[in-house]
Amino acid sequence: MADFLQTPKVNHKVLALLEDREGNIWAGCNYEGLFRYDSVKETFVKIPFCDSLAHAQGAGRITRLHEDELGQIWIATFNGIYRYQPATGESRRIILENLPHYASEDFCTGKGETMWLGTHNGLFQVDLKGRVLAIYDTKRGFPSNQIHRVRQDLNGNLWIGTNRGLYRLRLPDGQLLHFDRRDGLVANVVSGGFERMPNGEIFIGAGKGFNYFFPEKVPLNACAPKVVLNSVQVMNQKRRFPEGQALVLRPGEDVVSFEFAALNYSQPEKNRYAYRLEGFDEEWTFTTQPIVIYTNLDGGDYTLEVRAANNDGIWSENTLCIPMRIIPPFHQTWYFPALLALTVLLAGLLLAAYRRSQRQALELIRNRIARDLHDDMGSTLSSIRFFSEYARSKVAGQEEVDSVLQRISSSAALLSESMQDIIWTINTRHDQLEDLVTRMRSFGIRMMEARQIDFVVRVSDGFRPARLNISQRRNIYLVFKEAINNAIKYSDCSRVTLFLTIRSGHLKMIIEDNGKGFDPNHAEQGNGMENMEQRATEIGGTLQLRSRPGKGTCVELTARLGKKGKWI
Repeated sequence: MADFLQTPKVNHKVLALLEDREGNIWAGCNYEGLFRYDSVKETFVKIPFCDSLAHAQGAGRITRLHEDELGQIWIATFNGIYRYQPATGESRRIILENLPHYASEDFCTGKGETMWLGTHNGLFQVDLKGRVLAIYDTKRGFPSNQIHRVRQDLNGNLWIGTNRGLYRLRLPDGQLLHFDRRDGLVANVVSGGFERMPNGEIFIGAGKGFNYFFPEKVPLNACAPKVVLNSVQVMNQKRRFPEGQALVLRPGEDVVSFEFAALNYSQPEKNRYAYRLEGFDEEWTFTTQPIVIYTNLDGGDYTLEVRAANNDGIWSENTLCIPMRIIPPFHQTWYFPALLALTVLLAGLLLAAYRRSQRQALELIRNRIARDLHDDMGSTLSSIRFFSEYARSKVAGQEEVDSVLQRISSSAALLSESMQDIIWTINTRHDQLEDLVTRMRSFGIRMMEARQIDFVVRVSDGFRPARLNISQRRNIYLVFKEAINNAIKYSDCSRVTLFLTIRSGHLKMIIEDNGKGFDPNHAEQGNGMENMEQRATEIGGTLQLRSRPGKGTCVELTARLGKKGKWI
């Protein structure tokens, strides 16, 4: 042996031997890989059945060899299962679906063209092409996924060696039976020699001895146990509830535990349980502990289902069913969002009603102020103007007195006009944009006719209704008046045009004349231009002045409006 195992500093072992139908001897080693005995040269020849990368990943450790009916050699390695064709030298690794990397210590042929692979990821039933037909692992009741040995008895049942004892898997129902030292095994770890004789007898090797038995003669406890509920604890306090009724958990009771028992007294420490909370668990959970705890369950109805198996894996015929009703906290109930939405809706309605009442109260105050100004201040200013004109007629010829009375009359007239503008601004009957346009048209015509200047108003298509607040209405109108007065005083024009458009929620007002114009960069800025810019800023708008000598003057105001019918 030492002649063909050349790697130094390795404790070389032959883990698998096979004599094929032609009498050839095959040897699987723990590190060097696969060898075949050459009877002519009387030595072992290395058989390359995988590349170096696979060798590094564990294919050099061979744990089982098997020849099938077609003369193919099946090889179990720590890099998976390989199928080798001695006639052609071709080999193929069996790739398991969804499991590209796996280690296998043993396998056996099944009925038909199937195989059972013992891997470190569970027990796999596959066809000869590697397609997975079934998986048996911890989800199916195995205590561990590390399968060391697997053989099939004459009745078709599987005997499986693990690091937690020996198991019998009955096919096709999948019933699992467990054996360990309490049942007479030499050791609980079954990972050494494991063979079935032609007569069906199974031999299991261990460090200090071996077991042998006929599978069909193993006595079984066929009495199915009954599973019963011992106690229920809610928040670590015992809870009793009438049999046949649901266990009710109220808000704040977040921890519930159930303790049950299997009525089997033959090796009761080997009893096993399976439970599932219907409405929460998708699959059964297998355990050896007769207790289950759930925390923080959502509100709703559930049913805890519990089954039990005796020491020989015979499952109870009855299933213990415990109905549960979890009352959710108020904020998790179905009507909480509806109540919250209703509260928000009512709050919105109350806010809208409050704002409407406040607006109505403000409109009443505005109308009262406008009425009082019109009745008191307006009549007083009219009286001052009337009496000053009457006094002028009585002192005709006295220039000093006449001049003073003339100034009083003019000041009263200007003050009366300003007062009329204020009254118009305050009165709520003129809050619509159309009212502003009408007043601007009226003012422009009145001012231009006296000086024989044409006044043209052009309103764009789609000029929609909008409601303005006092500040917007007043400042837009005063900018318009200032621009008209400047055109009359300084432009020497023959025509003034007012353009009004609304685009994308913005009002654009342009006052344009065909007068003599001026150079804005060299002209002296008066109070009028400064006032117009300040009024535009107050309403969040912009003001532009464009003029050139001989090309007239253009004043453009842009201000944002609200949606239709909105108070802005």
